[in-house]
Amino acid sequence: MNNESKSVWAKPYYGGIEYEMPKLMAKEILNERKGADKNMHP
Repeated sequence: MNNESKSVWAKPYYGGIEYEMPKLMAKEILNERKGADKNMHP
């Protein structure tokens, strides 16, 4: 029996996921930001 199995978390990170959304939806999401998040670049 092999006890040297790798953890799922040991895989490399390849970056975030990108997707498209309507500009109106993005604008509404950005308008709902509060606190320090509101001052971040969109």
